[in-house]
Amino acid sequence: MFQAIKAHPKVKVVVWKAYMHSIPTLSDLYNKRVNVVNICPFCQGSKETSLHLFVDCPIARDCWSCSLVGYSRINASPLVILLKGL
Repeated sequence: MFQAIKAHPKVKVVVWKAYMHSIPTLSDLYNKRVNVVNICPFCQGSKETSLHLFVDCPIARDCWSCSLVGYSRINASPLVILLKGL
């Protein structure tokens, strides 16, 4: 699955880590009893989860919109499915 992605190896690593839920988001650290505030430092509007960090955060949406990939909820769907681990 990930071998078929045509992307820089570092991008593949981030995608793999997101899929495996091994990106240490603030919510993950908070759940492990690390003394952090689990609110997104970028938008300060929601808990920082992988899904929020890559899809739902307004700052992430702006980044996607400026990229060659673009952003819409339709083309974000595979990423949402990936991040939910389905």
